[in-house]
This record gives sequence, C-alpha cells and structure tokens, in this order.
Amino acid sequence: MLRDLRIRDFAIIEDLFLTFDAGLNIITGDTGAGKSILIEALGLILGGRGALDMIRTGAEEARIVAHFDLNVHPEKMEQLAALGFEIDDGELIIQRTLSRRGKGRVTVNGDPATVGLLRRIGEGLVDIHGQHEHHSLLKRENHRVLLDAFGGNGDLLSTYRSAYNRLNDLQKKLEALDQEERDRERRIDFLQFQIDEIDTVAPTPGEDEALEEEIRILANAERISALAAESYALLYEEEHALFDRIGRLSTLLATLSDLDGRVRGIAETCEEVKFRIEDMAHTLRDHAGSIESDPAKLADREERLEKLRSLQRKYGETLIDVLRYRREAEEEFSRLTDAEENRSRLQEEFRTGLAQVSTLAGKLSKKRRRAAQRMEEQLEQELAGLAMAGTRFAVEILPLNPEGQALHDAKGRALSPTGYDRVEFKVSTNPGEETKPLVRIASGGELSRIMLSIKTVLAGADRVGILIFDEVDAGVGGGVAEILGRRLRDVSEGRQVICITHIPQVATQGQHHTHITKRIVQGRTHVSAHPLTDGERVREIARMLGGVEITETTVRHAKEMLNLME
Repeated sequence: MLRDLRIRDFAIIEDLFLTFDAGLNIITGDTGAGKSILIEALGLILGGRGALDMIRTGAEEARIVAHFDLNVHPEKMEQLAALGFEIDDGELIIQRTLSRRGKGRVTVNGDPATVGLLRRIGEGLVDIHGQHEHHSLLKRENHRVLLDAFGGNGDLLSTYRSAYNRLNDLQKKLEALDQEERDRERRIDFLQFQIDEIDTVAPTPGEDEALEEEIRILANAERISALAAESYALLYEEEHALFDRIGRLSTLLATLSDLDGRVRGIAETCEEVKFRIEDMAHTLRDHAGSIESDPAKLADREERLEKLRSLQRKYGETLIDVLRYRREAEEEFSRLTDAEENRSRLQEEFRTGLAQVSTLAGKLSKKRRRAAQRMEEQLEQELAGLAMAGTRFAVEILPLNPEGQALHDAKGRALSPTGYDRVEFKVSTNPGEETKPLVRIASGGELSRIMLSIKTVLAGADRVGILIFDEVDAGVGGGVAEILGRRLRDVSEGRQVICITHIPQVATQGQHHTHITKRIVQGRTHVSAHPLTDGERVREIARMLGGVEITETTVRHAKEMLNLME
C-alpha cells in the first residue's frame, strides 16, 4: 500500500504532500490543477524515464519520495531481501532525484539503487492505468500474460520455460557444431600443425633463460679465459704475487703474536686469508683451463634459442604461455575430432527435449483455451453490468508466426518462450458486428469500462496490490458512471485503488477523498493537496455537479449521493 507521496520542484509543483489509505482513494480538482502530474511522479518512482524539463522552473533538482507499506505484500519483501534490501516492519521508502547538474539519484530505504531496479520493484506492486497512451491493455503482448494469470498457468508456464531454455541451449550447441563442421577439417589440420611445431621444438619452462646464459659464456670464451688466467697470475704465479706477500705477512704476525698475545686473532685471520687466496687461485687456474672457444656449439645454442623465440612470437610471451597454448590447442583438437560423437549425443538430447517442450506447450494451449472461454463469459457479464449489454468479448488464441522463431516442433509449429500461442483480446460493442482487436476500440468510455471489467475479473488472479486509475472514466456519465464507480470500489476490496476523476458519481464511491488546488501567487503556480472532511466533500461533489456556482440544489444533490454511499 502507498502510504504517502512527497513531490518537490517537479513540473508545476513546488512542494506537495499526499497521504493515502486502503480501499478507494479519490483525487479531484479543476482541469489543469496538476492531478495527472501525480501519475508522472509515481511513474518516476516506478522506474520511468526522467527528463530535465520535468524539474520546476528555477529549481536545481526535483525530488520525489514514496512511502509504501509492504506488510500485505510478503512476496515483495522477499524479493527485495533477495536483492539485498532490508525491509524493517514492512516499510519501503523510494526516493528519486532529477538534477540539472548531472545524473539523478535513486535510493531504496536509504541505499543507492538504479532505475532498472525500480522497475523490478514496481512489477507486481503498482499498476497505473491511464487513457489510451498509458493503457497496458492496449499492448497485445500483455494479453497472454493476463490470460495466463486468469487461468492460473504460472507453475506450468515456469516449468515449460525452463524446458524451453534448455532446448534452446541445445539447439545453439548443434548450430555451433554445424558451423564448425564447415571449418572443421581445415581447423583440425591447422591445430595439428601448431601442436607438431611446438612438439618438434619441445620447449621446457626456463630453457630460454639458461640458453641465454650459456650463449653469453660461449660468445666470450677467450675473454673469460684470459681474465681468469690473469687473475690467477696476480694471486699466485707471478713475482710478488698476492699469495707470497700475504704469506710473509702471516709469518710476521705469527712471530708478533708470540710476543704479544693481543694480536693472536689478527695472525689467525691472516693465516685463514692466505689459504683462501690459495683456493681462489687454484679455482681460477682450473676455470681458465676449462674455457674453450667452440663456434659450432655456440651456433647450435643460438639456433635453439631462435626456435624458442619463434614459438614465443607465435604462441605466447613466455615458454609457459607457449605450453599453455599447446594444451588448449590439443583440447580443441580432441573436441573437433570427437564432434560426431558429440553431435549424436546432442541430437538425442534435443529430440528428447523437443518432445518434452511440445507436450508442455500443448498442455499450456489447452489450459489457455479453457481459461479463455471462462474469461469471455465472465467479462461479458461484467460489461452488461456497466451498460454494455450485448457486447461480445473474445480471447483469440492463434499459432505463432513460424518466421522469426528459433524453435519448431516435429510438426513445424513455432515455439516461443511462452508456448505455441499468441493471444489477442477482441471485442464487439455493437450487436451484429464482428469482434475487432481491443487496440482499435475508438470510444474512451467503452475502453475504460472494458479495462475495469478485466481488472474486476482478474481481481482474484492479479496480485498487483496498488491500482492507479487516471481519468479512466472519460467519456462516461449518468447511470453508467455510477456503476463504474461501484465497480472501482469493488476492485478496491483487498487492495488499494487511487482514482483521479472528474465525475461525481465515481467520486462519491471513494472511502478517502483528496482535493488538488492550483493557484497563482506572485506570478508563480502553486499546487496544494487537501484531504476533505465530510462537509468539504459535500461541497466538492456539489462543485463537480454544478460548476463554479454552488447552489442549495447541488448541495442537496451531493448530500443525497453521499448518503446513498453510507
């Protein structure tokens, strides 16, 4: 239930606060007072498209805040909980801001949200019905949804849709195999070439780095040998070599330590250094002798490294990447060579799935046809009660156009995510005339009564908790208007209905009545909302009956109409 609505700097509204209650809420006011702007504001709360020209002249932003009570909508609370929003005590507060400075803002119970999320929240919570351009019943795609709701087909449709989606996935896999088949042999040859090229080289991770080091040594063999030999000579071989000098120093320090024990540590360290130098010298001598220039080996290592570099240029930056590519190529190669086996398995799964989907689609069609007959009978009874006796209502169920549908059953019938059928509501308001599509109904009054009849019939099946009617009584009057008002009150039982109306016979049926007033203050338009007391309501009904001048006669008539309600 919508508890209240706050609108600031939106269109001609500066600051407006409205409260609502359960049952039938009536909103009246002069033409142009801004009543329909309330519907636009609610549309934004439900994820409608915003525009900068909706912001009131002179304001930087428009803000709309709606407060809902979801205690009677536990399924909506569960949905919001699944989306990550905590609903304390059933309270849902949605705020939408449009700004001239940039992107607008959306919050749900204080948490940031998106416009798309608002649309999901609005589904099943609020249904807005205006005249032709806002009429959800004028969209053919909604007719099947309404028929399924009336027939209680939700569970069967969900089972069917799951089976259909699996079948659709299988078909896509088969189509992919068909596409692969055309390129399969060529692709297999190419993958085999790549795998063989990598296997011929047989790289190992880190091999390229080891080769670079080995090539560097081979390329500088003579220089390395010469440096090692020269270092050996300085350490051990030539006159005044470092080993001889450190030996003499060690002898001196040993004698000194015999005389002065405080330098014994230095003497021992010097002796250790002498042995280390000797080890260094012998190692450098051996290293110099082991280094040989080998142009053939160098060429072989360079050739090997180039082969590795060639693989890296083709298949990956590192040898690990190259080996990963080879593994993936082998997997694709195996899949392609096993394609026929995969095809046979998928084809069998597809045949089984198609039989299941066809069976479920057939069950859906049968249920829809039975529901269509009941719906036609009940709607014609409702329309007769709205002074449209003799009106024929038809629910036309036809097969889908085979073109444009991805799936077809064994008999060539098109399958869609909702079954075999396309559904369209048709009506004939004049006896003897053939039924015509609902979208071609010219009379706004007839369309309003048809729409209200459908809502009445669907009251048990339709779970939408808040219905908003924006002047759906256009084009009706007199006794028909009174009957229409009663139907609106009937529909409001167990749910909330908000109705904007210009017709007193409808307004008197309301349980709550708000009057919208527009006035000019210092050259600016100001809109206000005022919940009416019983006395104020009498004068408002009298105004609607008699116009600007309210006479005793119109007041008496208004009281009589309201007394009929009590």
